[in-house]
Amino acid sequence: MGNIIIILTTIFLVTILIFRSINNNRIIRKTFTKTINDINSTYKEMFKAKSILNKLLNGGIVILSDIFGLAFAFAIVSRYVNLLLSPILVIAIKVLITIIIFLVIHYAIGYVLLVTSRIQKFIHKVEDKNLKVDFLLSYFIIITFLAILLIFPEHFSKSAVFGLISLTICYILNLRVLLKLMISPSVIKSVNEDSTSISRVVSAAILILIMLILNLFLAVCFVNSLGNNVYLNASGNFDLFYYTLITFTTIGYGDIIPTTILAKTLAIIISLTSVMCLTIFLSKILSADVSENEKSEAD
Repeated sequence: MGNIIIILTTIFLVTILIFRSINNNRIIRKTFTKTINDINSTYKEMFKAKSILNKLLNGGIVILSDIFGLAFAFAIVSRYVNLLLSPILVIAIKVLITIIIFLVIHYAIGYVLLVTSRIQKFIHKVEDKNLKVDFLLSYFIIITFLAILLIFPEHFSKSAVFGLISLTICYILNLRVLLKLMISPSVIKSVNEDSTSISRVVSAAILILIMLILNLFLAVCFVNSLGNNVYLNASGNFDLFYYTLITFTTIGYGDIIPTTILAKTLAIIISLTSVMCLTIFLSKILSADVSENEKSEAD
């Protein structure tokens, strides 16, 4: 009973703080409302495909996702929420918690769809065709492999060699995009723009940074599946992601240790990539920002 009271009290406290912050800050309220509306619009667009087959496919995915999300929420509540209260009150509380969990899952999936669609729109608006192709290929490889890692982890580990070949190509494509942006940020210019805005350069930089980290994380997962104790003290994918991120930031706590030559070589690549991204590329962006500000002041 005590743990349920703690959980409900925490939920109540967080809810009050969220609503108070929303009411006291118009920017947060507008941003929150806009995000919810954008997510709802993203769901609606999946039912507005041109062909009937795509409508059924996209709509079916949305409906099945909601059904599985509701079933997942109900399973969690049924398994972990045990209350010593009257039956009617227990049912009411369980229904309320189930709805809350379902809404969180529903909008979390919707937010992922929203981000994915915006990334695709961003890529398609790039004027440089070669850059666009490199973007799309690397994006396709990373998203596909991440989905396989989450849905079919056993199949993922059995395809390590081919996976590493694909990720090597993906890494080279990401580096090509990175080098192009370092040499000339104008390559990210939109078709409808006469010049490149600093916001597009920063957006592209963040996107490439995320793609590179995920690229390297997937490579670490494949290398880990090639043998036993490849990474000491790593018990799962989250530990491998933590290792990738810590190595990428060149902190390197040493709690997870690569033991094979391939794993150590990959650690060197991760560190060198971080130096390239976090020093040279970021300084390029900052200099572009300064140049733009000086130009606007001169005008």
